[in-house]
Amino acid sequence: MPELIEDVQVDILEVPLKKQWKISLYAATVRHHALVRIRTTSGLEGYGEASPSPAFMGESAHTVKTVIDKHLAPALKGADVTRIGEIHMRMNGAIGGMEAAKSAIDIASYDLAGKAAG
Repeated sequence: MPELIEDVQVDILEVPLKKQWKISLYAATVRHHALVRIRTTSGLEGYGEASPSPAFMGESAHTVKTVIDKHLAPALKGADVTRIGEIHMRMNGAIGGMEAAKSAIDIASYDLAGKAAG
């Protein structure tokens, strides 16, 4: 029986750093991570994560959440998690770029595919 995506949720986690991280562009004492949870129709859950830096990737954890909520999650509902290529095609068809958001979904998809395979 296929494992179909029923729901995609994103939470933003604020992770404090032990010491300040500093480069010429900016300094930070916390990192924001986007934690993705994908749930299938049978109740399996898979997790992925992204912690992009806007200065390097053009995305932040908040951007990841917005992109997934508005573009990727609707495109992925009903997709079979064991068909990773289809998931990639759906994501690329929904929005260009946004590699951090797509990578978090990718990681969660592989987590789910592994769980579905036992």
